[in-house]
Amino acid sequence: MENVNNSISRISEEMLSPSRLLVLVPNQTLNEPKLAQQIAGLVSPNHLAVLLLDVIESADEEPAAFLRLANLSALIKAFSIENESNLVLGGNWIREVQEIWQEGDLVACQAEQTIADPGVGRLPLSTVLSVVLNKPVLVLSGLYNETRTSQRTCLKELVWWCIALMMLIIFSGFQFRIDQATRHWTHAFLLCLSFLIEVSIIWCWNKIR
Repeated sequence: MENVNNSISRISEEMLSPSRLLVLVPNQTLNEPKLAQQIAGLVSPNHLAVLLLDVIESADEEPAAFLRLANLSALIKAFSIENESNLVLGGNWIREVQEIWQEGDLVACQAEQTIADPGVGRLPLSTVLSVVLNKPVLVLSGLYNETRTSQRTCLKELVWWCIALMMLIIFSGFQFRIDQATRHWTHAFLLCLSFLIEVSIIWCWNKIR
């Protein structure tokens, strides 16, 4: 991966004949003029074509995503740079990039973009793509609306803790009923089983946090 401040001078070193810049546009509120300026800085010295890719999860997000791509495309054209846009509904970032990636493409994404990994939680999208494509991925930063990003993070944390607390309450009630209704070995067995199930569910929930 390369930071955008160092990547312009190193594009030719990383790839023999770069032909296109593939920009992964997150479904977030961005500083679009600044992103367009960064893209122009990457493209102009190397005369690369530009493809903007946005992947959304639901149709409700489509109008905002379409408007974001249209605005960004117009801002890039203001630098006399032709570009194309691709909006994918219900896709997966890794799969979509693999489907449209061609030899000679340079991929650029935001430093804050992450994807879920069952084993470790969330990983930077740039790291995963660099491994999957076996190519450097350019990392752009400083484009998120920090206030909105912080508010969104706090809301996600609140929802996570509320659901975790509900699971604890439900299992506590279940274990109380086991304690009242069973005796001897079935009592210990059912309590241990419910505890293991509870820990497993909370562990899985934490992984998708």
